[in-house]
Amino acid sequence: MQTVAQQTINLTSANDTYTIGAGNFQINGLGGDDTITTGSGSNLVVTRAGNDTITTGGGADVIQGGDGNNTVNAGDGTNAVTTGTGNDTLTTGSGNDVIVSGAGNDIIRSGAGADLITSGAGNDSIDLGVDSVLDRVIFAKSAALNGNDVITGFTTGIDKLDLNAMTSQHAATLVQGNLTVHAGNVYFLASGLSSAADSAVASAALIEAGAHWTNGQAGTVAFFVVADDNSSAVYQYIEAGGAGITLGELTLMGTVDHAVSTGDLAF
Repeated sequence: MQTVAQQTINLTSANDTYTIGAGNFQINGLGGDDTITTGSGSNLVVTRAGNDTITTGGGADVIQGGDGNNTVNAGDGTNAVTTGTGNDTLTTGSGNDVIVSGAGNDIIRSGAGADLITSGAGNDSIDLGVDSVLDRVIFAKSAALNGNDVITGFTTGIDKLDLNAMTSQHAATLVQGNLTVHAGNVYFLASGLSSAADSAVASAALIEAGAHWTNGQAGTVAFFVVADDNSSAVYQYIEAGGAGITLGELTLMGTVDHAVSTGDLAF
């Protein structure tokens, strides 16, 4: 990916509006609420704190947005988009994009292509679009760092939920038989029941009934993925010290608009 532009352009600390045509440029926003538009080419756009609007044309662009409520529209090409704290709206076109959003309630829309998406803390909306190549959504290691994300456009058998930050496991543990809750483990339970993953109440009841549980020590942190007939949910579990798996021990980290299988989980 091109990261060094042929020409460097520094804006001011005011609210700038800047448009440039085709070419390879580095554009530095120095603060304020900037509106930056580039043509085709391999551009590097860097902004500081402010509510910025950045639009790039086709090409391999690198966009680094600062803190603030940013709106980014990256054109077709292999783009890398990073933003800081704030409620951002990030949209990419076709191409294999890398999207990393900071803390805040972000809206992320990825176009066609094999996209890699990491959303920070906050309740994010992630739309993977419609295509037949692998998109990967990376979860954080805890509910506090991840938030409660809503993932749509997920294609089972192709896309992946990346749970590597949660665990040292290489595969999920199926909920069945006699199980002990171990710190850092990911447990998977699939049910054909309607709405089993639609609420923490239903999921907790399903998990509790799915195995004969031996609880870990109070404070033990583990994770559960529950799939019903048409959706899935990812939970953080913190052992409270009582018997069984209860509602109060589960915190929702994300939902998916399809029923996932163990093959849709990456470690």
